[in-house]
Amino acid sequence: MPPCVSIQSRDSIAYVGRAIGTVKAAKWVRQLPRDLATEHTKLLEGVLPEEQHEFDRVVAQIRTNVSEWLWLNVLTQKDVEDAVHSLYVPLLSLSRVLQVLTIDIVYQSKLFPPAQWRIQPFPHPRN
Repeated sequence: MPPCVSIQSRDSIAYVGRAIGTVKAAKWVRQLPRDLATEHTKLLEGVLPEEQHEFDRVVAQIRTNVSEWLWLNVLTQKDVEDAVHSLYVPLLSLSRVLQVLTIDIVYQSKLFPPAQWRIQPFPHPRN
């Protein structure tokens, strides 16, 4: 890749490539529409990587288009719910670790005696 391509554009180009590759490899019924790919080609043909600001804008637009298409055509509500739920356990664990660290820091600093501590439970995402 030319050195004039920004890190953000490099990341976006890699993201779009992975997304399209994943959709094609999975052989889903819904594939990225040809008209969208044609539109992206026209956008890229109208800009040079050396025109960094405009190139970044075009690449960001392509990434947004591909992301929106994925959300509307590939990811189901159940997929999203499962992904959010899978994050719950690590977040719960992190929350508890932070609570313990905070309690330890407060206890060691003697700012508040233990009788004044109020630890709130971490809410479950499906409630």
